[in-house]
This record gives sequence, structure tokens and C-alpha cells, in this order.
Amino acid sequence: QALGDWLALLCALFWVGGLFWEEFTLPARYATDPLVALGARLGARRFLRLAPWALGGALLADVAVALALTVQVAGSWRGALIPQYWQATLFSGSFGAYWWLRQVTLAVGLALTLLALRRASRDAADLAHLPEEPGAADTLAAGEPPPWPRAALEVIRQTPTLPRRLARGVADRPFARQMEVALGLLLLFAFAMSGHAAATPPNERAYAVTVDLAHLIFSAVWLGGLLYISVVLVPAARALPARARTWLLARGVPEFSVVAIVSAAALALTGSLNATVHLTSLAQFANTAYGRVLFVKIELFLIMVAISAFHAFWLRPRLSLALARARTAQPIARRPAGVSAEVSAAHSGAGEAQSAGLTPTLPRLVAAPPARAAQNGHSTHSAADDEVVGLRRHMEDWLRREALLGVGVLLCVALLALFAGSLAPAQASAPTSAATIFSQTHTVSGYAITLRVDPAKFGQNTFTVTLANASGKPVTGASTLLLTDDLDMDMGQQSVQAQPVVARPGVYSAQGQLTMAGHWSVTVKVLPPGAKDFITTSFKLIAGS
Repeated sequence: QALGDWLALLCALFWVGGLFWEEFTLPARYATDPLVALGARLGARRFLRLAPWALGGALLADVAVALALTVQVAGSWRGALIPQYWQATLFSGSFGAYWWLRQVTLAVGLALTLLALRRASRDAADLAHLPEEPGAADTLAAGEPPPWPRAALEVIRQTPTLPRRLARGVADRPFARQMEVALGLLLLFAFAMSGHAAATPPNERAYAVTVDLAHLIFSAVWLGGLLYISVVLVPAARALPARARTWLLARGVPEFSVVAIVSAAALALTGSLNATVHLTSLAQFANTAYGRVLFVKIELFLIMVAISAFHAFWLRPRLSLALARARTAQPIARRPAGVSAEVSAAHSGAGEAQSAGLTPTLPRLVAAPPARAAQNGHSTHSAADDEVVGLRRHMEDWLRREALLGVGVLLCVALLALFAGSLAPAQASAPTSAATIFSQTHTVSGYAITLRVDPAKFGQNTFTVTLANASGKPVTGASTLLLTDDLDMDMGQQSVQAQPVVARPGVYSAQGQLTMAGHWSVTVKVLPPGAKDFITTSFKLIAGS
């Protein structure tokens, strides 16, 4: 279940983060630098090809989550073959409702993406008018790079422009694209409503879900943006010559810095608020599996922040400086007269451009061919070029490492939902009433169902169900399922399959945990032999400490 949650969240955040990047972070239609616009369009094409895989992966991962829960409800893998257990998982609670919302949202998003991909394959983009090199006004200042505090302040000053960029990104988009963005937000809402934030007490649920939803949105913006850079933008830029790729990193990726800073700050805030909802003491960081996973998540997050600051405020300014020096030492040359487009394209990686789906007329940044360079009596390679290549590779490597750490953070998020129940032992405010054996009988649909819980207190308990028909005769061969819910602090539903007791016809028993003292609901679901539907009844009890 945790693996399925992780893969579903990873695929969903990649898709939503990619939508945000293309609409608000670096839209090709707003890039003033023509080479950055070209890089954005190359990235958009690659993302359009990868998005169906991400959406399909999220759909399959959600099916894996439902399968895991169904097996858990049934108590064995054989339960996956029984329709009644699937009905209990997908149609009898709030999880099922939001699971279906996730699936429908993903399916509609996949349909829209496939339609857009089909249109893109029919319509060849007109890229013939892009310049072969940056214009005279497209310069990078040479000199000493600013110290990182000043570089950070310069980025922070751009924060007030974010609302305008958001509004502009939404206003002029076609309806289909606006619908995709809305579907992305709806998908994150469905994840929040089916996560462990929704398992908080009713009086805290609205607050917890709101904070968790904000946390997911900013995770999609930051982590999804990092995945977009590493998986989409950098690989797509390989269709460009080396110096053009460097130009894209130096001029295009900084657009993400403002978004990343705001998102990281928001994640720190909403993560802290989430911790106040689920944790009651600092000791739980060491005493519970939930706390230990949360500690690892926080550490990974802090490392990501440090890496982001390193490449944004130290590495990238030096890359821009090195690129400016390289352009001064050896300007980028246009394709010399008399050299065929085919030869020039061969020197600049035309094969990669064709694999990216570009038209053959795509102009390129090309260095002068070796033969012409030799005739001119100088080398096209310089120490500045070596510095540029080295810094670019360093930056690409650190961006990939940061994205991989983000994948680890998402794995921690999935494990937090798995270990939410481990927080219960730290609840010291629960009632301390004396433990007594609980026994009660309900009559449902002509069957007498008796539940006995021994010793009915915090910890391990024996649950015994006795089933008799209307004439009082024991019913054997039934499937019996117990679902326990903590009414004081809703931390998710636990299930256990009761097994027949040898030599006691109509009696079914199971061992289970009441993870804290207080008020509990125990739902008994019985499927008599030959019946098509479960018989369900709920018992209320108070577990002592």
C-alpha cells in the first residue's frame, strides 16, 4: 500500500508540477529571450510525450493501493478474488469515494493529454524564425559574481511578481489547458481527502485537510518543478548545441528560483503545522515509527534547501559569468556561407533534434566548423569553454540530486500514512476507566450477531463473534470481518479477518489491537454461506487503559 501511494503521488506531482511550470514558471509564449523560448518549447514537447505515462502510472498505482486495502480487509490474498471485499474497499466509505475521484480525474487528464498529443503530431511547429544566436541585447554581464546573500535578495525582490504571472498564465490559455490545471488541483484535493490528514478528529479535520492540501500544492510546485527540470527540460535541451544548453540554464532556470523560494518557505510552514496536528510531544520523534519517518523527511527537505541555495546563489552566477567570458573570447558563429545545412546540423546534433520532433528547418546555435576554424588560424575552443562545460555539468548534476532527494521525500510522505497508527501510545489524555469484558448482541436481517471483546482495553484484545440464525442455530462457513475505528482520534480504519473456532460451531475469533484507551466503534461484517451481500452492524465500546 505504501509503495502504491508513493508511486501514485510521484506520478501525480510530476504531472501537476509540469503543468505549473509550463503555465506560470517558464511559458514559452512569455519568454523574452528567443533561445529560452526555444528551450521552453522543446521541454513542452517532451513533457507532452511523458505526461500520458505519468497519468497512466498514477492510475495503475491507485489500483495497486485498492488491491492492497482489499487484501487487508479480506485477511488474505484470496480475498482479492471475492467481489464483496472490493465492494467494502471501494464503495463503503469515504476512502472509496475519494479513490474514485482520483481515478476519474486522472482518466480525464489522460484523455485531454492524448488529444493534445494527437494534435501536436499533426501540426508541425513553425520554429523557422528563431535566431541562430543571441542578439546584441542578450548579454550576460562579466565581472565578479555577487555574494550569495545579495543574489538571494535579488531573487526575493521578484516575489511580488508571482501573482501577476499566475493571473497572466491562466487568463489567455485555451479552455482545455485551463481544465487540465483545474484537474490537477482537484487531484491534489482528492489526495488530501484520502490521506492521513483526513483521519483526524472531526473538530480538527477541516484545518488538517486545508493545511495538507496547501502542503501538496507547494510540493507539486517545487518538487514537480525539480522533476520537470531533471526529466524534461535538461534532456530536451540536448537537442541544442552545448553553449545554447548553457544559455538555457543561465537564463531560463532562474525563473524557477522565485517559485522555489516561496514554495520551500510555504512547505516549511505547512509541514510544521501538519506536525502540530499529528504529534503531541517531541518524544514521539524517537518513540514512534511516524516520528522517525517524519524526522528523515525533515532532514531530506533541509538538504534539498541547501542544494537549492547552492546552485541558485553560488553555482548559477558563476555559470553566467563563465558564459559571458566565453562569448567575449569566442563569439558564437552563424553558419558560414557555403556550408550546407546538413553539414551544420551534423555538427550541432541534428539527430537529437529529429528525435525531439523538431522540423528540419530548425535553426541552431553552431560553432564554426573545424575546417573553417583552421583556415582562420585560430581554435574555436578555449579555457573559458572548458569552464562553462564543467559548471553546466555540475549544475545539471546537482539539479538531478535535488530531484532524487525529492523522490525520497515523497516516499516518506507515503510511509507517514502507513505509520500514522504508531502515534496512539503517546496519547496520555485518554479515559482511564476500568477494563471490563465487552459483550453485546445485535439482531440484523434475521441473524443474531454477538461480539465479545476481551479484555476491552488498550493493547492486544481477543475479538469473538458468535453468529446464529433466526431459529438460534449456529451459522458455520461464514466470512467474518472486523473493522475498528477510534472515535476520539480518527487515525484510519483497522481491519482483521475472524477465523472459525474449532469445535465451536458459529464462533469466529481474531486477535487485534485497540491502539489507545477511549471510545471505539467495532463494525462486524458477516457474509453467510450462499449470501450475496454482507450483513453489517456496529458496536460501540469504551476501552480502558
